[in-house]
Amino acid sequence: MTHTSSRLRPLATTVAVGLLATTAAGALAAPASAAPDQTVAGFSTVAMAIPDEGPSTPGSTAITIPAGKGQVKDVDVTLNSLSHTYMRDLEVTLTHNGTAVKLLDASGDSVDTTAFRTYTLDDEAATVVPTSSSVVTPDGSYKPTDSSGPEPVATSLASFDGGAASGTWELSIVDQAGGDEGSLAGWSIDIDYNDPTAPSGSVVIDGGAALTDSSAVTLGLAASDPDAFTTGVASMRFSNDGTSWSAFQPYAATAAWTLGAGDGTKTVWVQYADGIGNVSEPASDTIVLDTKAPTAKKLSPKKNATGVKTTAKVQFKASEALLKSTVTKKTVKLTAGGKTVKAKVTYKASKRKVVLTPKKDLARGTIYKVKISKKVTDLAGNSIATKGWKFTTR
Repeated sequence: MTHTSSRLRPLATTVAVGLLATTAAGALAAPASAAPDQTVAGFSTVAMAIPDEGPSTPGSTAITIPAGKGQVKDVDVTLNSLSHTYMRDLEVTLTHNGTAVKLLDASGDSVDTTAFRTYTLDDEAATVVPTSSSVVTPDGSYKPTDSSGPEPVATSLASFDGGAASGTWELSIVDQAGGDEGSLAGWSIDIDYNDPTAPSGSVVIDGGAALTDSSAVTLGLAASDPDAFTTGVASMRFSNDGTSWSAFQPYAATAAWTLGAGDGTKTVWVQYADGIGNVSEPASDTIVLDTKAPTAKKLSPKKNATGVKTTAKVQFKASEALLKSTVTKKTVKLTAGGKTVKAKVTYKASKRKVVLTPKKDLARGTIYKVKISKKVTDLAGNSIATKGWKFTTR
C-alpha cells in the first residue's frame, strides 16, 4: 500500500474503526471530478491464545468496516505482538465476503523464543517472510507468504481488490503441529478504497413552474449513487451560471435558492457528490423570472374623460398577459356613487383586453369609476399596478 497516512492507535473497546484521508467535496472542480483513493483503518484488541496444535481461542476475531466505504483498491494487515515458540507452525488467514487469503502459512522462523513480533503483510513489501532456524524473523513489512511447499511463495491480498470494503474482515489462526504455543495481542487492517461511479441527479425549480415573480425559489432535488459499491449521495452545490458554485451542503430533497439578478430566463445548475467525493455532471432547469407588475393601458373611456356616451365601451388593454382566472366581476368593477354597476367582465387573452359590458346603458351626467383589484395578476403572479380610473358621461 502506497498511502502515507499514519496508523490510528487502538481504542479501549474490543473493535474500533477509524477513517483517514477524507477529501473535502467542496474542493473538487466543476464540471465533474473523481475522488482520490480514501483509507479506512480498523482495529481489534481481542487477544488470541494459540494452543499446542489446533485453532486459536477464540478461533477468529473480526473487524467490521462500516457501510459506504466503496470498492477495495488495496489491503494491508498488521499482526500486533505475535508470540510463538515455533513460528513456522502457524497458518494465519484473512477472510472477507467468502474470499480467504493466507497471510502466513509455515512461514517465518523456527526459533524457540517467546519474543513479540509485529508484522505488516503488504503486497507492495519488498520481500516474503524470511525463514531461519537460528534468527528471529524481525519486525517489518512482508508480502503474505506461503512456505508450505518446497519454496516460500507470495500469496496476494489483491484477491480482495475490486470487492466491497465494507463488512466483516475475519482473522483466524491455526497451529498446525504439536510442541509449541503462543498468542496474538491484536491486529489491524488498512484499506484503500474508492467508489468507481459518480452520482447523478436532477433539479426542478418551483415544482416545474414556467414563471416566477420572485428570485427566491425552491429547488426540488433528486439524486442517486447506484453502483454496487455506492458511498451514497452526501452533498450538493448550486450555480446560476455553471461556473461559480456555492459551497457544498448536505444532500436534501429541497433547497432554497436565489436566482440571478434581472428579469428573463434563468438557469440553475446542481452537482451532487457522493460520500467519497466523486462529483456528478451538472444537471439544470430553467424558469422565467418576471418581477415587473402589469399595467392597464389604452383605457376606454380615457382617464378623466368627460362627455362620454352612455353606450361607450368600458375596456383596457394589459401591458402583458394576465392570469385569466384573476379577471372576474369581483376584481374588475364599474361603480357609480359608491355602488357597483352590474356588468359582465370578460378577458380576451389573445389581445390582452379586459372588457366591462354593463347590463344597461350608463346614466347621463354621472361620474363612473373603474376599479381594478390587486388580485388581478400576470402569469408570474405580479399584481397589476393600475388601480383604476374615472370618467363622466354627458
